[in-house]
Amino acid sequence: MNELSLLNKLSEISIQLSYEKDVDKLLQLILESCIEITGSDAGSIYTVEENQLHFEYTVNHSVDFPSKKFSMPVSSDSISGNCVLNKTTYNLTSMEDTQALFGITHNRSFDESIGYKTINMLVIPMENFKGEVIGVLQLINKKDDADVIITSDSDLDLPEYTALDEQITNSLASQAAILLERTRLQQDLTNLLDSMISTLSTALDQRDPITAGHSKRVAELSIELAKAINDDQGLYKDVLFDEDALKELHISALLHDVGKIGVPESILQKQNKLTDEKINEIVSRFYLIAEILHNRNEETHYFGEHLDHTIEHLIRISKTNFLADEDKAFLNDLRNHPNVDYKNVTIEVLHEHEYNSLMIQKGNLTVEERNQIQKHANYSKDILENINWGKKLSNVPKLAASHHEKLNGKGYPFGLDESRLSLIERIMPIIDIYDALTATDRPYKPAMSKEKACAILGYEVENGSLDKHLVELFKKQVVGLREEEHAS
Repeated sequence: MNELSLLNKLSEISIQLSYEKDVDKLLQLILESCIEITGSDAGSIYTVEENQLHFEYTVNHSVDFPSKKFSMPVSSDSISGNCVLNKTTYNLTSMEDTQALFGITHNRSFDESIGYKTINMLVIPMENFKGEVIGVLQLINKKDDADVIITSDSDLDLPEYTALDEQITNSLASQAAILLERTRLQQDLTNLLDSMISTLSTALDQRDPITAGHSKRVAELSIELAKAINDDQGLYKDVLFDEDALKELHISALLHDVGKIGVPESILQKQNKLTDEKINEIVSRFYLIAEILHNRNEETHYFGEHLDHTIEHLIRISKTNFLADEDKAFLNDLRNHPNVDYKNVTIEVLHEHEYNSLMIQKGNLTVEERNQIQKHANYSKDILENINWGKKLSNVPKLAASHHEKLNGKGYPFGLDESRLSLIERIMPIIDIYDALTATDRPYKPAMSKEKACAILGYEVENGSLDKHLVELFKKQVVGLREEEHAS
């Protein structure tokens, strides 16, 4: 390789090294680049952590053999161990040099097991900016002719590694060590962020045990739908969510309900229209009213022989998620029932707030309570905006807060319509509804079948709330594939 070709190759390698963010690919690139530049036949690369040498990757142009990672202590009993301990480059013109240099005999058992022969070797320490050895590079059998095949029977006079080889590989090893350290640090920071997000998400779910696991399931299903969009060859064939976009969606989904930290637990964990304490209070009041009326011979339909039925009906209404017409009539009768005066005290059959709570048509939340619940989306945005997400994750706050938006503009907290909702922002509203319907951990309602839940998603499409194409893709490629995997 002439000087100009060498310079161009070194420049190319430096650029490749600086752009690579995957540790395994970086190690592979370092080794293969040094093998190419020095004309080596083979080589190996080790990393060093906690006084252990970890065999990571190997290349051999003469012999094809399976390799697997292993670890060994950093010690003077191995060539690589001496390289680490002494922070020294070793140019072994012959493997007999190990006796004079290290007082050890080169172990040829591995060569013999694969039918190979190590004749000479260049061993380079990879030092970080602190001067710590974090890796070892071994280059084996320098060749003049790339086509020469070396086996255990080879009797070759190979060229020695030159001073230029040492200089170049030491330079590349130093650059690679710093980049490897940087990549590891970035990975550590990423792992720390992921761990903190996962822990926070779990802690939030545990605060509301009724919906425990919801955030994790929403995150998993959202990513599955996003990947289904990437794989789609129809409407979305030109759409591709890259790794950063998927990461942003995953984090947003895990933290989409973080704002519930600002909602009172009494509302979050409300299972019935009235609490057990309130029901007990009303039951005691009904018994008192019935006794007073009985003593006066003024018993009424509800507070006479049908008292038990009155109480049972009231309890049933408190637990129901849908109010029937007969229930409304019953509650109105109670509301209009004459008050009972007793010892200068007027006893009201149903207080106004009790009546209003029991008259909830759908679900168990009053208008005020539902408004408070809906504020959690705003709270999520406010909380997440206080975190510096960086450029790649800058949309996390808005994406997390948009999980209750609807294409018809009737969602919350922003009331965005389809013209202002991006494709990725349309994913989580579908998943959030689906998981709420099919969740098996809600004590106040049985889990809905996947078929019925998908039918409800269809209704939401018809009323303009959800994206029709995304719902169809979700039913086919996410729900459908999961059922196939479960069946197999």
